[in-house]
Amino acid sequence: MAWNQQFAVALPKKAFLGDDSPGFAIRLACKDVRLACEAAEKMGFVASVGRGAQATMDRAIDMGLGDRDTAALLFIREKELGIEIRQQPASAQKAA
Repeated sequence: MAWNQQFAVALPKKAFLGDDSPGFAIRLACKDVRLACEAAEKMGFVASVGRGAQATMDRAIDMGLGDRDTAALLFIREKELGIEIRQQPASAQKAA
């Protein structure tokens, strides 16, 4: 890929700042991933990465996060791993 919108735009503007306010909802992303996996599998491809992503989104939906921005997926992983990769606000960085 020559360009990745998630890494270049979405993560820095939302997820890395701790913002999971509604934007592109997890439930919509999950639908898109499911449809892509189904299409790939109909063509004979194994969609293991896609199905893994779908499973994570399904879990988020089960947790009641379906209408949250896809940034919430990062927060689930942070909690599972006991880490935080979000940026501190600029004001907090200056104080440190």
